[in-house]
This record gives sequence, structure tokens and C-alpha cells, in this order.
Amino acid sequence: MEAFKPMYTNFNKILPQVGTLWRERCKQLDVVPSRREDDQDDDAANPDQTTTSASGAIASGAAGGSGTSQDPPSAPAATTGPTEQTETLETSAGPEHISLDPEMFSDLPESSSAQKYHPVTGELLEEGEIVDEMTDEQAQILADLDEVAVSLIDATPLEQDQTDFSSIEEIFISSDPERPVYVGKDNAEVNALDDDFVAEKTAEFANLSSDSPTAQENREKTVSEWRADFLARNPPPLAPLEQANYMRLEKNQARGRIISWMFVKELHCMIVKRETGLQYFRTLLSILSLTYYDVAVLAQLDVINRDEEKMVDLFAKKIRLERRRGWKDPLYKPQFPRYEQIRFTLDPETNTARYRLVYDPPKVMKKIPLLKMKTDFLGNFRCWVYDADTGEAVILFRDSQENFRMIDPMWITNMSRSDIIVLKDHEINYLVQDRDQAMKFQRMARYCFNLLVNAGSAWSSHHLTVGRTSET
Repeated sequence: MEAFKPMYTNFNKILPQVGTLWRERCKQLDVVPSRREDDQDDDAANPDQTTTSASGAIASGAAGGSGTSQDPPSAPAATTGPTEQTETLETSAGPEHISLDPEMFSDLPESSSAQKYHPVTGELLEEGEIVDEMTDEQAQILADLDEVAVSLIDATPLEQDQTDFSSIEEIFISSDPERPVYVGKDNAEVNALDDDFVAEKTAEFANLSSDSPTAQENREKTVSEWRADFLARNPPPLAPLEQANYMRLEKNQARGRIISWMFVKELHCMIVKRETGLQYFRTLLSILSLTYYDVAVLAQLDVINRDEEKMVDLFAKKIRLERRRGWKDPLYKPQFPRYEQIRFTLDPETNTARYRLVYDPPKVMKKIPLLKMKTDFLGNFRCWVYDADTGEAVILFRDSQENFRMIDPMWITNMSRSDIIVLKDHEINYLVQDRDQAMKFQRMARYCFNLLVNAGSAWSSHHLTVGRTSET
């Protein structure tokens, strides 16, 4: 027990903070915890560096709760270290031997039940999500970008992507077992009405769009007139970006080209619109869970921020800069892949093999709130068009009323019955090359009309459930 005395002396230094835990523990111990080979004696006030057994884990957990450094990590990775250590205390020592003052752990990161808002952006967090704070220096760097022109950022020398695709067989994006669902006003959860499902359910009805040359000519004329008027009042959008080099390798998930990304103030979330659907993100930093080449595309696209949320613009500027610098800032580093060698591809003569790039699923929202739509607001409806630059359906009115835009076809399910009838009775106008995307909105309107899906209806618990159950 002589070897235990120095440790007991050090324990007394933090005894007032810990309460009676150490005293109870020391009374019960009759052996000296084993010493780790990699431990150092630099910190005389931290006896926990010398422990490795279960009892050592107890020491480390309590000390971490009361003396953990408050300097936040540079990366935005969530951590549950102190929480896990607290659980170790309760499990190892038993509840009858623990007397912990709640104030002792006041310096710990907020628990999943307490932390509801992002500490940087103020955005709501998903339940259980923990996000680390920025340092003052990181926050100041971001704020300084407010005065930096985009043209100066684009003048920064571009550090080229060094990925060698000659030996890459495929890009594999892991599947998320939990599929995102939409949540209505009554908190009813419904699966997304994906386009294939809606197309199948509307195939039995009359054609949604006339394919005659005259009809298409009229549609394109309407789109051209609207676009000319739009460009007369707004700066021209960026040309579509080339993304095929990566998409051709995404063999397990055909996610499609990124069309746009947008901040939706009413939902307080970010949306990434793709050819195959939408991805909702609760926070700005969670967008960085996308593949690095996806984030590189977003960095080159103008973010749609019609509510002029400053943090959104600053974030867009930051990733625009980081893309050109080669993602040097660890806080804004997107997801890079793991290389996995494909079995049976090693060539013994050349000692080369084929590989695949593996990514984790992005941290998208699992419960997506349906946007609350206006009621019976299409009385002055003139027409609607598909905006290929943003991926939105744009509703135009006869008077000077401001145009209404929808980026997600699912929003139609939350419209009133009378408004859905208006959309159903009028073909959406589009350019011929945008037919596939435009028809997602047209089909949704027809689906909602025929199956009595609208705001206030009980479709979430009947139509979709019955429809999918009958297919299985």
C-alpha cells in the first residue's frame, strides 16, 4: 500500500470537487492500479495518467468531468467523451457509492437533451446531436469574410484535386438504415412520395402533358418570356457545372447532379436539390458530411438565400475559399473517402490493384417538416413554369403579386384542395431538356388530386400506407 500513498495524496487535491466518491473508492481499493507504458508524470495534479484498469477508468472519468480543458476542437465532430465517462462512473462504482455534485460537471458540453441550438449558427439541432463551438479566432475569421468580395476569393489560386481515378473502380456511398420522413402539422410521419412511386400511381390517368409539337412550342415560348422578364430584373445565374466524372462511378447510389442549394427560413434548414431528389440539412456544418466533391460543387454554386441570412452567405463564402485552398481549415473540411481494395484485383506482375472510394452516409435530417403552405391563394393564377437554374416550380400570377416558388414537390401535398385542382388543370411549362424535372411537380399535383391528398386530409395514415403495403 506504500505505492498507493502518492496517488491518494493527489486524490486529496481534487477531493473538494468530487465529494465523497474518491474517499469511498480509496477505502475499497486494496491493489495498486497497473501503470500504462505511455503515461507521463508531467501533470502532478492529474493522477489518472497512471491508471489503466477499470478503477483507473473511474479516476479518468471524474477528473475529465471537473478539469477538462475548455478549448474546443478545431473540427466540428461531435463528442460524447465526458458523458460516456460519467456513465462509466455509475456503472463501475455502483450508484450506492456515488455522491456527485451536479455543479461539478457544469463545464461539460451540454447534453443531448439540453443542447437544442447550434452554438454558431443558432439553428435547431436534431435530438441527440452535439456540435462543438468555434473558437473566437475561427468566428472572427468567418466574420471577416463579410467584407471580402467573391471576385477576390475566385482569384485565389486553385489547388487541384489530386485524386487518381485511373485505378478507381467505383465510388461507394454507405446507405443510411434510417430513411428520412416528412412530418406534418399533426406530427404524422409519412415517407417521401418518390417520383417513381408517384409516376406509377398516376400512369393510369390521362397524359399529364401533351407531347404535340405545338404544345411544346407554346410551353417553351412561355418559359422564354418568363425568363427574359426574370433576367431583366436579376443577375444571370451561373452555368450548370460538370459533375459527370464522379457520378459515373457512383454505382450503388445514383444520386444525380446537384442543381442548387438553398436556405429555407420557414423551416430553418438547408436544402440541396439534386436530379434524383432533395437532401435536407439542419445545420450549415452538417452539409460538410457530403462527399468532398459534392461540397466542391456547392462552393461553385450561388447559394439561394432570399431571406439574406448573413451566416448562410458567410458559410458559402468560406467553403468557396476553402475549395480553392485545398480544404486547409479542419472546421470546414468535407468528407474524404476511405480507399478499399477490391477483392481479386491484385495483379502480381505489376503489384497494382483496383480500388473503390467509400464514404459514410451524409448527416441529413431524418424528420423533415412539411412547409406550411398558403390556403386558396391561386385565385389569380396565370401559369407555372419550371426554373432549371434552381430546380423550382415557379407560380406566376395575373396581377403584380410576387411569384411563388416551390423547390420540393412534396410541398404540394400540404396545399389546399382548391389550389391542387388549379395546378392539376394547368400544364407546367418547361424546356424540352427539363421535362423530367418539371414533370415531378405536375405528377405530384395529379397524384394529390386523384388520391385526395391535401392539407388537412388524413392521407398520411391511409393512402401512402395502404398503397405501399399492397405492393409488398
